[in-house]
Amino acid sequence: MVKKEVPTEFTSSPDPEDSESPVLKQEQEEDQVPGLEETRNPVRPFQVKKKPFSCHVCGKRFKLMQILNKHMVVHREERPFSCAVCGKTFKLMEILKIHMVVHTEERPFSCDVCGKRFKLKGILKLHMKVHTEEKPFSCDVCGKKIKLKNNLKSHMAVHTGERPFSCDVCGKAFKLKKSLKLHMMVHTAEKPFSCDVCGKTFKIQRSLKLHMEVHAEERLKPFSCDVCGKSFKQKGVLKTHMAVHTEERPFGCDVCGKTFKLKNEVERHMKIHTQVKPFSCDVYGKRFKPEKSLKLHMEVNTEEKPHKKG
Repeated sequence: MVKKEVPTEFTSSPDPEDSESPVLKQEQEEDQVPGLEETRNPVRPFQVKKKPFSCHVCGKRFKLMQILNKHMVVHREERPFSCAVCGKTFKLMEILKIHMVVHTEERPFSCDVCGKRFKLKGILKLHMKVHTEEKPFSCDVCGKKIKLKNNLKSHMAVHTGERPFSCDVCGKAFKLKKSLKLHMMVHTAEKPFSCDVCGKTFKIQRSLKLHMEVHAEERLKPFSCDVCGKSFKQKGVLKTHMAVHTEERPFGCDVCGKTFKLKNEVERHMKIHTQVKPFSCDVYGKRFKPEKSLKLHMEVNTEEKPHKKG
């Protein structure tokens, strides 16, 4: 796939007052936090009203008439501005400019706490709430406290049986739009998430995270067997294991002469020649020398039956 260049005219910064921009959405979230509006933008003595211009459709208020006029586009269906890269359409040029960041790899805004980087400043502001304990939004049904208003809306779907978002391919319905988007990956061959270690690709990020645990275990067990692939923490243990793949039986029993590949196998065998029965049944109290005899006993005396090899 040939990557199209992003037009240079989309380099100017977006209007932060735009109603669909992530920055404005962040401000809308902040407007819902009790007391935050007063501390963020205190009223000056000569101001009569902070936002004297209101939308007659949704009631939202604005400081300037030109911002209200721009907001009115939200209530229209026309989307005259389209992305030259992917073809997605938008109601406002400013939103298109914001969208164009998606087609670049730049992430200029970074979190001072965890270092995570973001393409938009508004998304960074939204992310910063993750590092606070404040949860100003609560569910009226179960009382659960939530940090973001949008997350509260998503949570409310848990308390309803509605599944308004359905798949056009298979008809499966979902409570959340993001769940539908995630599901749609099933119907495509696209695997956008790749492993930095082995290059394996995945359709969803969650599968990649689960896969990465494999490499975490590999780091803990760096010594692997060339024959069967089993890995070990220590090189010495690997050397001991390699005896399994040979016919050598260097360890012999002093009592009966039986030979074994591993030293611990001899130690286990020697219990046969003693009266020690270290393994006991918790139900009947019967004791056994080898552990496998105890396991066999438990299978016989419970509903579980031993698996027969086909």
